[in-house]
Amino acid sequence: MRAPQSVPTTSCTTGTACGCGRTTTLNDSDFPDMRMPFQHGTLAWEASYHRRVGIESVFADLKKNRLGVHRGYFRGFGIRRYTLLAGFTLAALNILSLHDWFARRGIPDPWTRYLGEAASERTPVRGRRGNRANKGHTESSSATPPGR
Repeated sequence: MRAPQSVPTTSCTTGTACGCGRTTTLNDSDFPDMRMPFQHGTLAWEASYHRRVGIESVFADLKKNRLGVHRGYFRGFGIRRYTLLAGFTLAALNILSLHDWFARRGIPDPWTRYLGEAASERTPVRGRRGNRANKGHTESSSATPPGR
């Protein structure tokens, strides 16, 4: 059983010296590998934070936004094959991103000009996806569902 809240929960015995009431302060040189390499709010921290946000947006583009890379997307054995397929997938993502950038600005894609092709009809997808609650069956409120 626990004692009242006025008594702290410790494994110390009464009358012996212990570290329960002490405050330990660590310097910046203590355990440097356990700390951030730079202080929060500095320019170095901000650059690192933006790098993290950038790679997470690339992962989101790979998984959901532009491509549908999921478990089982690549099939094969060996790290070389997976690396090659991942490289082709990232190149395709880069081409899609560049094409959408040019299409948003109304500029013809440089590949179409280089290859002498007609302008593409593909327009970039804008706006948010609707949530699943809005995509249900459209029944009138007076209609009774079958079986009820």
